[in-house]
Amino acid sequence: MERHSDEAPLFNVTHLMTLSALAKYGSFTRAAEALGVSQPSISQQIHEIEDVAGLPIVDHKGRSISLTPMGLKLAEIGRRIAVERFRAGRVALQHKAGTDGRLTIGASLTTSVHLLPGAVNQLQRGRPDAVVELRVGNTHDVAQMVADDLVDLGVVEGDVDRPELVTAPFATDRLTCIAHAAHRLRGELSRPEDVSDETLLVREDGSGTRRVVLTALASQDFHFKRTLLFGTNETIRSAVAYGIGIAWLSRISVEADLAGGAICELRFATPAIERKFSVVRRRDTSPTPLGEAFITAIKSQNMPFHDFASANATDATLHEAASVVGRTKK
Repeated sequence: MERHSDEAPLFNVTHLMTLSALAKYGSFTRAAEALGVSQPSISQQIHEIEDVAGLPIVDHKGRSISLTPMGLKLAEIGRRIAVERFRAGRVALQHKAGTDGRLTIGASLTTSVHLLPGAVNQLQRGRPDAVVELRVGNTHDVAQMVADDLVDLGVVEGDVDRPELVTAPFATDRLTCIAHAAHRLRGELSRPEDVSDETLLVREDGSGTRRVVLTALASQDFHFKRTLLFGTNETIRSAVAYGIGIAWLSRISVEADLAGGAICELRFATPAIERKFSVVRRRDTSPTPLGEAFITAIKSQNMPFHDFASANATDATLHEAASVVGRTKK
């Protein structure tokens, strides 16, 4: 191939994928078997890559081979091309399938329990042949699933700060402080220092709820005697009911327990803690028609979120009462 000395060489992408197979299997024979071609064909493609590159990419040591540093880099590019080729085929199949395709969703624990069932039910009413697969993890896990292309979409609470991902908020949730049903501060308007002797119960590292709660409490000057970590919201609610400590959890996840009297809500003269529910996808892809239908379905759910108009009015009342709290709790 002729080119000027300052022009970048243009490689055959099939040859680069062949090089990635050679790097993976470590021999011309095994790479040829894996690709279903002859060994001379593999050798010819490698020679053509070296001709274009102008440098050797394979070191021969007896019957074994190894790739040069440039060969390893080109092989990694070939691997990514092969992955993208597979993804392109999957996208085509999904678009061709239209309403009866497959959708894989990653969801954090809160969203998987309180948001996904209704959205999936609505989706499948209009698309009964659609196959929906759900994978559950904390927010960090779901973001990684989306980044690795293991799921088509993710649904999370909290922030996802990854440049390769697009995060689209679709609803706001309020986090409520819950405590044992007979807690000493029940029914009062409290200050952060009133719970300094309490044990704070939080989720594990990687949880969207944990990140939002700890950031907000630190900014509002809350301090606690100790902090205990739990893997699920259910275990936290149970521990709170037993009086082990207090916790801030999604309002939608504790509504039933509050109504049943198993736990109580503690109120503070501090700003409410809120976070967003969001759909996450890879930046370099667009949702399939089935994915778009799911996003529409989850946005239309009539979830029991707080009435934020009245909640904001309540916040104003709390802040107005804060001076009274300061005078009466010395």
